[in-house]
Amino acid sequence: MSKGFSFSLSVLTLCATIVLAGCDSRKPAGQPESKTIAQVPAAAYGMLESDSVDVNKSARIAEQKKQDMLSFFWAQPGQSVVTISDGPSEYVEFLDAQVGEAGRILSLGMTESLADIEDSSIDIVIADTIYRKQTMSEFDRKTWLADVHRVMKPDGTFIVAEADAGEDKGTSQVKSPERIEEQLVIDEVRAAGFDIIGHGVPPEHGQGLPNADGEPATDLPVQFLIKFRKPPVPPGL
Repeated sequence: MSKGFSFSLSVLTLCATIVLAGCDSRKPAGQPESKTIAQVPAAAYGMLESDSVDVNKSARIAEQKKQDMLSFFWAQPGQSVVTISDGPSEYVEFLDAQVGEAGRILSLGMTESLADIEDSSIDIVIADTIYRKQTMSEFDRKTWLADVHRVMKPDGTFIVAEADAGEDKGTSQVKSPERIEEQLVIDEVRAAGFDIIGHGVPPEHGQGLPNADGEPATDLPVQFLIKFRKPPVPPGL
C-alpha cells in the first residue's frame, strides 16, 4: 500500500468517526424534536433577533393596558352592562369576564331603542364610537341621552369612547376625518344630568403611537374615554 493511499484512508476514517459521533448525540429515530420559539431563527418570522425582545415587551404593555381598562370600567360580578356601537364592540369580551355568569351584557346598534329596558336597571352604559355618527343624521341626541339616563341605576356609569377633533371643532369633522370635539360631548352629557368623573385612553389608541416605520405617528386622532356618573339618589328621597 502506498503512503499516499494510506494517508487518504486515514483521513476518510477520521471523517467517518466525526460523523458517527455527531449521530450518537441525536435523539432516537421517531422521537419528535422539541422546538421553542428561542430555537427557531427569528428570520423565519420575518423579523430581527432583537424583535423577540420587543414582542415580549409589547405583550406586557398590552396586558397592562387591559388591566388599566378593567380598572377604568370597574364592572363588578352580577352587574348589567349595555354597549351601544356601530358593529361589534371591542369592550364586550373583557366586560363579560368581569360581570361573570351572574351578570348580563346587552349589545345594541347605534339607532336601536332603549324603550324596552326598565328604568334604573343598568349599571354601565358604553357608547362606543357612535356619538359622532349620531351627529351625521337628524338623530335626537338630547332624547337619546335622556333615555340613557332613565335606564341607568343611580350612581351608574356612562362611558363615551370617541376620537377627538380638537378644541373649538365641534361637529365640523364628524364626516371627515370622523372626529368630534371632546368638550362638546362633555357639555351635552352634563346637560342630560350626568357628572363627569374620569378620563381614559382606549387600548391601542392615543397620541404618539408608532407608525409602520416605528416612528411616532402624528396623523392619528387622539382617542378618549370619558366616564360619567348618574348622580345617586339623595338620602331621604
